[in-house]
Amino acid sequence: MCGIVGVITSSSNDNLLKEQDTLISMRDSLRHRGPDESGFYLKRNVFLGHTRLNIIDLVGGKQPMVNEDGNFVIVYNGEVYNFMELRKELEGKGHIFKTRSDTEVVLHSFEEYGPECANKFIGMFAFAIWNKRDETLFLARDHFGIKPIYYTILRDRIIFASELKAILLYRHVERKINIKALSQYLLFEYVPDPLSIFEGIYKLEPASYLIYKNKNVTIKKYWNINLDPQKYTNEHEVEERLLCLLRRSVSRRMISDVPVGVLLSGGLDSSTIFSLMNEISPGNIRSFTIGFEEISFDESDYARTLAKHYLSYHHEFRIRPHQLIEYIPKMVRALDEPFGDSAVVIANFLHTMVSKHVKVVLGGEGGDELFAGYQHITAHKFAKLIGKLPGFLENILISSVNRLPVANDYFSFEFKAKKFISGLHYEPIERNQIWLGSYSPQEQQKLFNPSMCQKIRDINVFEPIYRITDKINSPDNISQILLIDFNLYLPGDILTLVDRASMATSLEVRVPFLDRELVEFAINLPAHLKLKWFTSKYILRNTMQKMLPKAITKRKKIGLNIPASKWLREEMKGFVRDVFSESFIHRQNMFNFGYINKLLNDHFNGLRDNRKPIWTLMMFELWYKEYMEV
Repeated sequence: MCGIVGVITSSSNDNLLKEQDTLISMRDSLRHRGPDESGFYLKRNVFLGHTRLNIIDLVGGKQPMVNEDGNFVIVYNGEVYNFMELRKELEGKGHIFKTRSDTEVVLHSFEEYGPECANKFIGMFAFAIWNKRDETLFLARDHFGIKPIYYTILRDRIIFASELKAILLYRHVERKINIKALSQYLLFEYVPDPLSIFEGIYKLEPASYLIYKNKNVTIKKYWNINLDPQKYTNEHEVEERLLCLLRRSVSRRMISDVPVGVLLSGGLDSSTIFSLMNEISPGNIRSFTIGFEEISFDESDYARTLAKHYLSYHHEFRIRPHQLIEYIPKMVRALDEPFGDSAVVIANFLHTMVSKHVKVVLGGEGGDELFAGYQHITAHKFAKLIGKLPGFLENILISSVNRLPVANDYFSFEFKAKKFISGLHYEPIERNQIWLGSYSPQEQQKLFNPSMCQKIRDINVFEPIYRITDKINSPDNISQILLIDFNLYLPGDILTLVDRASMATSLEVRVPFLDRELVEFAINLPAHLKLKWFTSKYILRNTMQKMLPKAITKRKKIGLNIPASKWLREEMKGFVRDVFSESFIHRQNMFNFGYINKLLNDHFNGLRDNRKPIWTLMMFELWYKEYMEV
């Protein structure tokens, strides 16, 4: 992978040559994304910087790269897996190549097809191309948001980068919190695209490109999910097609000039990837997993069993609470924005260990969103049943759940039941986010102090969800929820987690489930093939049952997470108290200390499991101290 950064000015009075030191420091802030090489292109009105992690064409893929006549210059972050097919197509049209890199294929594709070239790529990418003749900048991001790109317009110039930290180094860029983004963060546990936590700085949305010319910005979607639900009557044919697409996707993502490993959790998704990798390269795959002492969170036995079955070079790591405290500040700096998914710290620990062995790994991200793997999808069926109960029975149910004693286990029955009833009286698409997130609109009114409550009064915190549902008509409720997860939770949480946690350690993670051909097939499968009664990932389980042990295909999802409830209450208690000191909360002048103190005391005393609201707010406060108190 790589890091890209750029500044384009439309003013004839400015000379970027005078800012070289600042521009180089912006590029060097991304060195963790590409520690092997770096380069830059600098003229009076344009700067393009690049840091490179060498994966394909280790010698010939240097950047920035210029085309034959010197008119187009590219900085590129990503992998285009169908680049060899595209290269043959372009050679047939008269294009001549000097390297074996996919970067050059992307550059020639832009020459040939213009902005719509992005839709020809299968892979993960964010790239910028400067057109010297027209003085136009072109930015593009991949179909699913695997790779990031931020940008801001500052008077007569555009500044863009793979990460916020590079933009923040540029002069006159203000660090002013976007209150709408903060409110959304507290609900979603991440800041949904296109906002960032800072006013005036945005993320280019997935499947979009941006054109900047003469101080004007044009943003356009180059690809949309084409919903065309198929009425499959033969499940065997679906399984055959699905397996064919999975094999092709995994094969594409094993193309590399360096060894490729796999992140193996022992769950269905990563086990599927691992199994198919071993078809291609039997016995040569390095597998990596992480384990916990807390049994309900630990999947390492499943991963170990599968690794032995395939005779892979298996590596197993364990993390303990004191190590977590060490990694949290590192991840706060790496993330740039507040991020409430506690799994990011575990991922960073794992990726740090993995990067000592390989540069590239495959992961199972995307499988849950495509095939209904999450427990909250199943919960919608229960909510529909409970909605038919008489009011007094529903009240008895809610009262009974609220009396359940607190448990520390992974998604314990108590935790799930209380989360479940918290969303019962919302519309289904809002309920989905109440279950996934931390602070509902009502809870935010208690969390913020009076002046902040006034500022968020007119904010519709669910707006990102309705932006999706207004554009896409899904055939049923389950499909609609899956589309929301795919368009919001996947890029905003899962893929952000993977990118920042891996890139902080100079590790490239490839995601075979997010192959465009596979996605376009899977997303149009009817809901009953994904969630059959209460069996999640029904069609994927059936497809893989001949290749994987029953212990894998029949087991319920656990997922990467930490024993946050227990660790916050015990080993991390002092750390948490320090983060939420009364003096800091009053100085910050945003939140109600009394409400925060009650959240903490209820959790520490075992009265309520407040792991999610505590962790989400803790990560914001740590981010605030790192980025706002400078």
